[in-house]
Amino acid sequence: METARPPAESRAGRVTIVSGNPETLDALQQYLSAAGLGAAGTSRLDASLSAASKSSVVVLFPDDFQDEEVESMLTRLCRSRPSVRTIVVTSRPGKFAGLRGPIVIPKPVWGWRILETIRNEGRTK
Repeated sequence: METARPPAESRAGRVTIVSGNPETLDALQQYLSAAGLGAAGTSRLDASLSAASKSSVVVLFPDDFQDEEVESMLTRLCRSRPSVRTIVVTSRPGKFAGLRGPIVIPKPVWGWRILETIRNEGRTK
């Protein structure tokens, strides 16, 4: 007997959005929340690791931060929380292409594309 799978929203769990742009944080948080996901944002890269401890997905906009800080954060996140899915939204996708783990989405991007990626990742786990 096959059991029903929960909707993608409940499998995706909580989403942490990391962006230095307040408009991006607010708009994406509202969009994901309206789609049924628990979403919270931070504009502080150093606070993102503690926020990620309560999340199953991190959406990172690295262009808003210093490269060295982003690399350090991603390394620590992958080591301390390997089960967290990381989505990197950037105008420089080549910079992150060699990393294992994060899903890289080139800018420009719309909220529906990020939501679709989160939902698809929830299905593959």
